[in-house]
Amino acid sequence: MLVQKVTISKTTKTLLIILGAVVLVGGGYFAYTNFFAKTDSAVQVNSNKSEAVKTSIPTFDEKLLSDPRFYRPREPEYSGFTNQHEVVALSDNEPLPPKNVKVEDTTKGRTLIISWELPDYINFDKIRIYRSVKPGVLGEEIATLKENSATKKLPTLYRDTGLTDNTRYYYHVVTVNKDDKPSNVTEEPSGVPTDIFPPEAPKNVEVKAVGNKSVEISWQNPDSEDFTSVNVYRSSQRGVLGSIIYSGGTGETSESDPQRQKIMDTNIAANTPYYYTVTSVDGNGNESSTDILGVPLRSGDYNPFEPIIF
Repeated sequence: MLVQKVTISKTTKTLLIILGAVVLVGGGYFAYTNFFAKTDSAVQVNSNKSEAVKTSIPTFDEKLLSDPRFYRPREPEYSGFTNQHEVVALSDNEPLPPKNVKVEDTTKGRTLIISWELPDYINFDKIRIYRSVKPGVLGEEIATLKENSATKKLPTLYRDTGLTDNTRYYYHVVTVNKDDKPSNVTEEPSGVPTDIFPPEAPKNVEVKAVGNKSVEISWQNPDSEDFTSVNVYRSSQRGVLGSIIYSGGTGETSESDPQRQKIMDTNIAANTPYYYTVTSVDGNGNESSTDILGVPLRSGDYNPFEPIIF
């Protein structure tokens, strides 16, 4: 059997060599770019399938920090207020003024009570008080108070009397040092004296028939300093106050007793019992009690908490 020898030409060999080189170079490049090249990518390996999976790692953009959709500035936490501490520079030549000066009404008429607190540093030896009927005016000096000889302390209270009711008074209280230098005036409290209390009732009231259809009613005026007048009531029924037959004065002085006052009631009928009540009135119209006992007052052993048996 005859075997024919195949001869490959020189040109064909050259082409085959070039083709093989191209295949090798292409395969090597593919392997390099997919498995060995250094890029900004990471390779995640799936252990179950032994596959290489390429994942992209994005480049961080700092502009995101200013984007309100992704970023909200953190506000600082509230730390509270810082305390302030007060201090007053002291000097023996500058007396400190009183504190918390107040004016109170006694409601008993013609009197106001002024009170204050002494400062912590005592660089004075007197308290001086001024009074005015106009705000913002120092007014007249009404008192200079010194240390109490018994307690060895300066006073913190003053009772101002003899005032006019329902009038507003303004006060200034200052401290004064040994050189007679006063402190500053820092407060101007005011007050109005009022009177809601009636005066004491007249004392030792007596009634007696004198002459032809006449009755003398006598009494002693009360010691109340705000007493101004009396009211005399007459009734024809026991226990009933009746109506006023005398008002607006203090009566006439009794000739037999200068300490007693009296009036005469002549507008009455003979052989008819009458009942009289005498009350006192002050300058503000306050009147002593008009409540009637309803039973005769027996002198000597009368006790209002026990029944009277006649």
